[in-house]
Amino acid sequence: ASAFAGDLESEVRALVEAAVSLAEEYPEAFRVLAGGTVPRSTVRLSLRPVEKRLADLSSAGHLDPAIDPQVAAKAFDVMQEGVLAWWLEDPRRAPREALVETLVHLHPALAGSALGSERRTPKRKQDLASRVE
Repeated sequence: ASAFAGDLESEVRALVEAAVSLAEEYPEAFRVLAGGTVPRSTVRLSLRPVEKRLADLSSAGHLDPAIDPQVAAKAFDVMQEGVLAWWLEDPRRAPREALVETLVHLHPALAGSALGSERRTPKRKQDLASRVE
């Protein structure tokens, strides 16, 4: 794998770890935000940095050109929020490590790139599959 792939994965992993940690540390606040009881515009973080990063990756040829950076950033945000809300309902559903790994691998910067396939190993897939009930 290239150095670029490693740096990108570290960047994505740090963001996912931060989101999971925030949801773990403040589950009630996360549920309020995810549940839509607070107007999103008052508390929502901007997706612009993620959109810009995806656009930069696309311009550099590291992201599938069929992926729109704005749509991908929003889709991942909604998916991650939904998965975290589901997990908080019963953390026994999936080990924290499996949650983080899945979200990292599904991030559009990795899943939508040719670099993403270089990082995946059959061992990890088997490890995670063995945890399914």
